Order: sequence, then C-alpha cells, then structure tokens
Amino acid sequence: MSVIAFLLLPDTEASVLSLFSTSKDFNAIYRDIVRVTSSILEEKSNQLFYNSYNLECFFKSCEKILKTNLTSAKNQLKLKWRIRTISVEAKNHTDVSCNYFKWDLGDFKIDYSNDILSIMAERIFKQPLNENHILINFNHDISSSSSRFYVFKDAHHKLELPNNFAQIPFVENGEDLITWLATYKVKAFSLLDRRSFTRTNFIQQGQTAFRENSTGNLWYLDNLHKNHYEVFNSIKQHLGKATLEGELIANSAVDGRTM
Repeated sequence: MSVIAFLLLPDTEASVLSLFSTSKDFNAIYRDIVRVTSSILEEKSNQLFYNSYNLECFFKSCEKILKTNLTSAKNQLKLKWRIRTISVEAKNHTDVSCNYFKWDLGDFKIDYSNDILSIMAERIFKQPLNENHILINFNHDISSSSSRFYVFKDAHHKLELPNNFAQIPFVENGEDLITWLATYKVKAFSLLDRRSFTRTNFIQQGQTAFRENSTGNLWYLDNLHKNHYEVFNSIKQHLGKATLEGELIANSAVDGRTM
C-alpha cells in the first residue's frame, strides 16, 4: 500500500524560533527535512506533498532569524523534490464552499484547520483504499494531545455536515517517521500512541526509547531489522523482544542485558 505524506513546516518567526535560533540548529532541522524526504521516497509508490507558500514562509522566517540568505538551501531542497513530490494549494484540493476545523479532545477546543490539514482531510474523505496518510509536522504551534489530528468540515448550506472526522496520524521528526514507516500497517499498537507511551531521553541503536505509561517498561524499535521491539523493565533490565503487534516473545530475554 502506498504512503501519501504531507510536509508541514513552521511558517512564522515565532514558530521557527520554537525549533532553533542558530545556524547549527537550522542545519540539523534542514538535514531532518532531507531525511524525511528520502525516507518517504525510498518506496517508489509513495508520494510527498507540500505547500509552496508554507515553504517560502519557512525560509523567509529562517533568513530573518539567521540574518543570512538561504536561497541555495531552498533550491537544493526543491532539487531533491523533483520526483514524486508535489506542491498543493487548498483552493484546488478542498471544497471551497466549506470550512474545515480541527478538534482536540485534550482541551475540548475547536480551531480552524490550516491548509495542509484541510487538504489531507478532504483527501481522506475521498480516500482510495490503497493509501496510507501521514503528516510530517515540523510546525509545533499546531499540536494535538493524541497521536492524531481530527478534522471535520462544515457549511451552513450543507445540512448533512458535519458527518465524519478525518483522522490524520502525524510525526514530528525523521526518527519517528522511520518508526512509523516500519510499523504503520499494525493498527492496534504503536510506540507513537501518546495515550500509551511517553518519549524518553534514552537512545538505543540510534532510536529513542518510549516508556509504557501503564507499566513503566521501556520499548524501542530494533534499528537493524525493524521487525521487532526490544523491551526493558523500569530499571532497564531486558524483558525480551516483542512483535510489532506489541506481544512479548516468550523466552527472548537475554540474561544480564541492560540498557
């Protein structure tokens, strides 16, 4: 099944400053944007979508903060996006007679949806069965209390609306995208489920470990094979391997192994 990814970048000085304030930090974010591009387009059936206005605002804000010209960096990125990367605009990919709204159960709040979320929602409403959607969200001003955004559309003249939510899964960096790409076909279990797991500062095999909220156990995706998880208890003793469905594999613990 193909993956349809959408990229959302911070597009104001304030939202950019929430990510970085120095050239070194910009270079790290830029490398991560390139990383997610490569990760998505590695599979030939996948596509990456972005909004050209969002991209322009991102680089303009970066230039103001860093006080330097970033035209070369922007052009290099566009060069990498020559194949299976498409710029989209809301007026061409949404129902312009409707408004789109983002709902968050965490704070019982409804906001207007931005263009990328609206475009994704409309595509999901009309979703072909052979597509999986993911938002790569570098704009942390747009957040959710869960691992998904929930978007609906409404209009005074359409009495049948609202009648559905578009559930939009998202990641916030290249590392989480790699985890999602390895595990998205498993619908019932994910380390990226914020209701069940919390990100930690522990790094194993280049992968972030996640703490299971109900047990305190630490999980991370095996970065070599990407076909199982390694699981440790709260004091970092190895409990064994687990399937991508989250089932601990019997007799897989290694005595004396710790994080």
